[in-house]
Amino acid sequence: MTNLSGRVALVSGALRGIGLSIAERYLTEGASVVLTDLADVHDQDVADVLNRLRATASSGANTQEERGGKVSYLKLDVASEADWLTAEKDVRARHGRLDVLVNNAGIDCTGAVDMLELAAWRRIMSINVDGVFLSVKYCIPAMRRGGMVRPKGCRAFAPRWPIGSAANPSTSSCSPGRSRGSTCWRAA
Repeated sequence: MTNLSGRVALVSGALRGIGLSIAERYLTEGASVVLTDLADVHDQDVADVLNRLRATASSGANTQEERGGKVSYLKLDVASEADWLTAEKDVRARHGRLDVLVNNAGIDCTGAVDMLELAAWRRIMSINVDGVFLSVKYCIPAMRRGGMVRPKGCRAFAPRWPIGSAANPSTSSCSPGRSRGSTCWRAA
């Protein structure tokens, strides 16, 4: 992995799983990482994750100022335009820049496609599709101020269509823990 010293990364869906692993790796590479997820900033899970990551970040820090300053958290509903606008402004206010955007947040369906309610379908699309659109709409302009922006090759997709087989709609490839895929954007 490229050294990310001095870079600022925003990772959605970062309190567990793939998002948390990405955040941990970026910290070890020297990035300042802004974790985002749905939990309230005062939630115990947020405190636990931040404490663990701050310990990781401070293990390589030389000064007290460096300790604990590389990781922060913002509550973010990726399907909310207002939340993305606020998150982008907050990251720029705290860090002065945004260099890496990881669209990791996502949900999947469970059960048969032919039993899926339209409201559930719309929720899936608002998070998995609209969320990526909104992140790009609000974060890429901030990243462009720091240089060229390009998608990086960090996509991980499930091997089957994410809502089941079209040929057999009573089967579904969706299950908890199945990879949804992450897309990273990085300023050059």
